[in-house]
This record gives sequence, structure tokens and C-alpha cells, in this order.
Amino acid sequence: MICLEGSVRYLEYDWVATPGAFIYETPGLTHTLVTDDPKGVKLFGWLQGPLEWYDDKGNFVETSDVWWFMNHYESYCREHNIALNKQLYL
Repeated sequence: MICLEGSVRYLEYDWVATPGAFIYETPGLTHTLVTDDPKGVKLFGWLQGPLEWYDDKGNFVETSDVWWFMNHYESYCREHNIALNKQLYL
């Protein structure tokens, strides 16, 4: 990820990313992303592979992968009567 505006940090680590900072997350990293900036934060990020989500007790909740994101996008569009952007599937 790259921090574009504002600031962001992880609760578990002692650093703050500000505009221009590059945030690299290694596989298996567990973290809680937060911002203390009153205007929030704007990040640019990209994913390689699935994300696993856990609750506050460490129990597995779900996996988000490309198929999950596609389903999420298409379901949202259907529910709100929004045409799919076919350019996303090229």
C-alpha cells in the first residue's frame, strides 16, 4: 500500500505511515489498520492472493479472494439497480 493522504497505523506496531509511505504486508501478518487523522486516510493498495479474516477472539470468519470481490461487486450492483462495468472484466 501507499499512503496518499492523511496517516494510518497498525494497533500492533509502533509506526505511523504518512503521505508517500510504502506499507508492505508479508503473508501471515496480523494487524488492525486504524487512522487517527481527523480527515481520515487515502490509501492505494493492491492484493495478491486471498485475505483471511478473523474475529477478535482469533476465530476464522471468512476468506476474501477474487471470486468474493466479484460476487460482492455484482450483488451490490444488482441490489441497487446499477449496471455492471464490463470494462472490469477485460
